[in-house]
Amino acid sequence: MQFTNVLISLLLSSAVMAKGGNKTSKADKPITDKSLCQNMAKLTQLVDFAANTTKLESKTKGNATKIAEIQAKASAASTELKTMSSNTTLVTTCAVVAAENQLKSDCGDMKE
Repeated sequence: MQFTNVLISLLLSSAVMAKGGNKTSKADKPITDKSLCQNMAKLTQLVDFAANTTKLESKTKGNATKIAEIQAKASAASTELKTMSSNTTLVTTCAVVAAENQLKSDCGDMKE
């Protein structure tokens, strides 16, 4: 009887572990086309922001250290963005996702 209890406890705990248990980090989330497109959009936004010196100085209040940090992040983002942009399937999929988001936005505007 005790062996059965131990076996059942072991099976239940392994089932919880297999399902993922306690998910607390973003790294546990599955990578989808939509998440890749969102990441690509964020990277593009960061690169564009860093390229606009007027907005950059306004946002950082002229703090040269913060400006340098943002530009360094943008440089790394630019490299990652170039890698992502070389994947034509991803770029095409992101265009479809962007069109879908725009359509939903337009439909929401019509409802109002």
